[in-house]
Amino acid sequence: MNDEDERQTRRAIAGDREALGRIWERERSWLAMIVWSRCLDRDLTADLVQEAALILLDRIGDLREPRALRSWLKRSLLNRLNDELRRRLARAETRQEADPALLPAREIEPAAEDGPWMEALETLPVDLREPLVLRAMEGLGIARIAEILETSITTIETRLVRARRLLRERVERRRAAEEAGRPSRGETR
Repeated sequence: MNDEDERQTRRAIAGDREALGRIWERERSWLAMIVWSRCLDRDLTADLVQEAALILLDRIGDLREPRALRSWLKRSLLNRLNDELRRRLARAETRQEADPALLPAREIEPAAEDGPWMEALETLPVDLREPLVLRAMEGLGIARIAEILETSITTIETRLVRARRLLRERVERRRAAEEAGRPSRGETR
């Protein structure tokens, strides 16, 4: 956070609604990227980002340290996401049909899906999926991803290498399994 951002945050904490609006304009896109990279559900992301706006509006006065704004927003939003995921899982379990389609990472519009790649992406650990989604799907630079995820550039580079390797391995394994289950050209079963 630069000095101007910190001054704006202090004004917002003091009740300046115009400063609050500028903060929201500045912060909302990276918040959406964080949520979407975790759940891969655009509707849920939009809903949770709206909730984050309400949290910011209602609770900015609770923030003690202006430099903690991003961490506070991110943590609030991720807590809401985790709550929603738990609710969805509980609803599925109460219907005694723990349907994996109820989990947001599985709720992808068919047009956005790329078969085995998207399925493999959904299985990556969050710490690897986040930087990969932000880089490959949102087109962000490594330094910006490091800033958003609040970690070092080296860590992001390492996670990207690992994520790409795991993604490739999982897709290749799936394709090999599909090929093994199918007759080759000219062969009948």
